[in-house]
Amino acid sequence: MPTIPHSKSTLLLRYASGVIVGVIICLALRMINFALYRAQQPGVTKSPEEALAVEKQIGYKSGQSTIVEFLDFECGPCRTFWPNVRDFQKMHPGVRWVIVNCPLPVHPNAFSAAVCFDIARKYGHGEAMADLLMSGNITLSTKSLNCNLARFGLIQPIGSPRASLFGAEVQKEMRLARDLGVRGTPALFVLSKNGILTEVESLGAAELFLE
Repeated sequence: MPTIPHSKSTLLLRYASGVIVGVIICLALRMINFALYRAQQPGVTKSPEEALAVEKQIGYKSGQSTIVEFLDFECGPCRTFWPNVRDFQKMHPGVRWVIVNCPLPVHPNAFSAAVCFDIARKYGHGEAMADLLMSGNITLSTKSLNCNLARFGLIQPIGSPRASLFGAEVQKEMRLARDLGVRGTPALFVLSKNGILTEVESLGAAELFLE
């Protein structure tokens, strides 16, 4: 039975379809390879300008490795991660650990909790307050937070003019998080002894950049 020859337009259509499919496959393979590459990288080095911004915020200490954790006190993953933080600190007593507040908009009480923490930290009770806020045993209402500040003898009512300076500091920390591209919490960065800032995905990866 004789075959019907394909028209020129049909051949061109098939050719174009083949090219499009080939391009899609190539793009998909490149995305997969990039994802695998990123997964194999222990950390992402940030720019010197970003490192200086972090140093300015936290107060850089020459010769001491620092881990910077951006967190939200109303964030479930942050609370789950907190015991690992405490274990890491025990294993690495010489490493400085700094909390930078990053209250997320989806958490209505996170900003007030951040202000509460900053007040406590200012007067030397930061670690104890962080443990309390991360425990999940207290509510994060303004009344509850003020009661917990009172535990440490701190009368700095959240929401009052006396606490406004701490609110401004939290906003500075939030801007830093945004400038560094932090989109979720907890987020970890290592500031090495020589001032190199590296974003890491885990505490295991953080250990690689402490020197």
